Amino acid sequence: MAREPHGMRIILTGAARGIGRAMAERLARDSLQRHGLPARMVLADLHRDELESLAGALRGEGAEVHALIADMSDPAAPERLVAAAAAFGGLDAVVSNAGAAIPASLLEARLADWDQVFALHVRAAWLLGRAAHPLLKAARGSMVVTTSISGSQPTAPLAAYSPSKAAALMLVRQMALEWGPDGIRVNALSPGHRNPGHRGGLCRSRVARTARSPRAAAPYRPGRGHGQCAVFPGRPRRRLCQRHRPAGRWRAVRRADGQPEHGRLERRLTPANCNLLTRTCMEMRMNADTSNNPDAAIGQNDPGPRRVDVLVVGGGFGGMYAVYRFREMGLRLQAFEAGGDLGGVWYWNRYPGARVDLPSIDYSYSFSPEIEQEWTWSEQFAAQPELLRYIDFVANKLSLRPHFQFDTRVNRARWDAARALWVLKTDRGETWEAPFCVMATGPLSIPKEPDIPGVKRFKGRLLHAARWPHEPVSYEGQRVGVIGTGSTGIQIVQEIGPQAGELFVFQRTPSFTMPMRNVELDAEYVAEVKRHYPGIREAARNSAVGGTRPQSTRAFFSVTRAQRQALLEDAWKQGGLAMLGTFSDLMLNEEANEQVAEFVRNRIPEIVKDPVTAEKLKPKGYPIFARRPCLDSSYYETYNLPTVHLKDCLSDPIVEVTEKGVRTESGEVELDMLILATGYDGFTGAMMAFDVTGRDGRKVNDKWKEGARSYLGLMMEGFPNLFMTTGPNGPAALANIIRISEHDVDWIAGAITHMQKNGLQTIEPTPRAEEEWMGVVRNLARRSLINKAKTWWVGANVKDKPQGLTLFTGGFHAYRQYTAAAVQDGYASFSFGPAKAEQEPEPRFAAADPVAGVEASASHA
Repeated sequence: MAREPHGMRIILTGAARGIGRAMAERLARDSLQRHGLPARMVLADLHRDELESLAGALRGEGAEVHALIADMSDPAAPERLVAAAAAFGGLDAVVSNAGAAIPASLLEARLADWDQVFALHVRAAWLLGRAAHPLLKAARGSMVVTTSISGSQPTAPLAAYSPSKAAALMLVRQMALEWGPDGIRVNALSPGHRNPGHRGGLCRSRVARTARSPRAAAPYRPGRGHGQCAVFPGRPRRRLCQRHRPAGRWRAVRRADGQPEHGRLERRLTPANCNLLTRTCMEMRMNADTSNNPDAAIGQNDPGPRRVDVLVVGGGFGGMYAVYRFREMGLRLQAFEAGGDLGGVWYWNRYPGARVDLPSIDYSYSFSPEIEQEWTWSEQFAAQPELLRYIDFVANKLSLRPHFQFDTRVNRARWDAARALWVLKTDRGETWEAPFCVMATGPLSIPKEPDIPGVKRFKGRLLHAARWPHEPVSYEGQRVGVIGTGSTGIQIVQEIGPQAGELFVFQRTPSFTMPMRNVELDAEYVAEVKRHYPGIREAARNSAVGGTRPQSTRAFFSVTRAQRQALLEDAWKQGGLAMLGTFSDLMLNEEANEQVAEFVRNRIPEIVKDPVTAEKLKPKGYPIFARRPCLDSSYYETYNLPTVHLKDCLSDPIVEVTEKGVRTESGEVELDMLILATGYDGFTGAMMAFDVTGRDGRKVNDKWKEGARSYLGLMMEGFPNLFMTTGPNGPAALANIIRISEHDVDWIAGAITHMQKNGLQTIEPTPRAEEEWMGVVRNLARRSLINKAKTWWVGANVKDKPQGLTLFTGGFHAYRQYTAAAVQDGYASFSFGPAKAEQEPEPRFAAADPVAGVEASASHA
């Protein structure tokens, strides 16, 4: 079938002024001259008036233009641009010209200031390229990254920041290497000094030529050197290499008027700037899956160990706070995150309907009054996009991203006893060393693949809730199947049920779910909360759940039957997890628990019209709240739709996944799309997913072979200086994860400070302390009804995983008392090693102090 003829289809950022405007005008004309058809353009900038003026001018020449006000420092902005471009039916070129204007007052700025600005430009190019990749691949299009910001500025400042252009070149090189097989040509463009006679731009003809004809810019060819990626107005004296010598130097060349020629200025890089650019370039890897192929990653030629004070694994709430806390202590640090940005589980959980089940004001940091006052939640229970915006706000406010290496997994962690260092190897082939290592991997990091035969044979679209695609997914007219009806599955079903052509829900274990009763937060309430945050936070820290949810001391059978019914009715109307706090003994008294469970089961037929379906949805055989309690907004109502079908896998088990769909004992259900909401290998999965070796060659996988064990969920005997946040023997999933994370990081920071003050080199719990703590955990677990349900809380969802409740079930407030006591008795439960008499010299690859404010700088699209 012949393709519809079209003009150039383009995304261009930073379009409103300067070189961006010149590129837009030139590319629009070239589309008419070369193709005889008007261009289709998505133009982005922050300058509304200029952007509207440009869009009007281009429309007057026949171009189809979408003009979007976009801040390219916002991770969501690239996806908006690509979604707009998708309406064109494809994408031929992306020109990333996002950056930040440098006002005249900064002409004498430090080199670090220029690098801050340039880091925004590089990151914007990376995010935009990643989002646009599918469309560029389909059209075999081009990606152009401009490597100059405010090139019209006078001479002196450009001498300072010219070397930082190397970060963009390294990004371009990596894109070219990874995208070349896809038919995408990737180029960099470094414009020179603006000719005052050229209205609104730099080197306009060269920019346009680069965008429309990638060959003109000499795309990267392996073995030809970094310089082959770029177009320079002046030739670099030395080509860039692969081993993170980012820029070499440019020779100062004078024009006829005696002024230096931009792009050919001499500047030697300091070690600090080399480290900044190295760190920036490490973040530039695109979406390639290198978890099983380390040689495919940047840094495959390991230049040698890099030494810092603390290594942090994980970029969720715990890892973010750890980075901030340790940085404020003056420690050199490096953090690693497997995802492409911060957020932990919320970075990955982009599935439809994803939403937190704790009140937003609880599910947020408490360590910074400034952040509390500046950030405003819009809903009582925030959705995933708002949570990511909050995470981005905090990261920008505190300049956290420069400390993280994204798209990086730690493959191995080994304790070097002779040097008292943790040695980490990443999937990029790099080696990092530090006296202290903090595992902020969280309780939910490793998705669990379903133990159903044939999943990989399915030829329709297969989606995993824990690894949801970043681009929008359409369900219209699709026959969709969902396997899994825990909290995630419930959120997905109620969201896509009204959208799908047909939805088949494969329910293996019905879940108890209660109405969320989510509401928008009005300004008066928000103002009250902000005035009273200190008291709210103190109440949360001293509660069993680490939050403000009401907790009663009332035993179930201490009130009359009529009073109990009234209290349950009231909790149902309130919504959220109010019912869990209505009585104090619901997880201890089995008869009380069953009466509450029956109350919830009796609500289902009041909502679900079909009595057979309603009966199948009733959870039976385990105590309520022994599985993770679920909240919904319209889950049961969804089953009233004629296009939504419940498949009860207790009476009709799944046999296998076929090429066409899912086959149960009663027959095959053909599907276009299959969604796996099968959960995680909780608590221990992340730590056991790679090789962690402690003292005397002891491995975590061996230590936890019969189940997780540690002291306070914070440290393990035999693994000196290795700390955990939200560990598997603390309150973890039973309390507010952010309160636990803050508490754990503060405790770790206190332990490190204690060691520094007393000249101590290593710390680990004694075998007796660890065993006594596990005794406390076991004794509390025996009393809890959680043991009576087969859930991920007890490891029952993973084949061959040791089962048992290893969580501390005594409540967050009691946990804090135990950890405080461990400090107050002078760390008597720990054994310490003295510091060496002679300190080793500073390592050759010591990390530089991070540049503050990279993400907080103002940027222009």
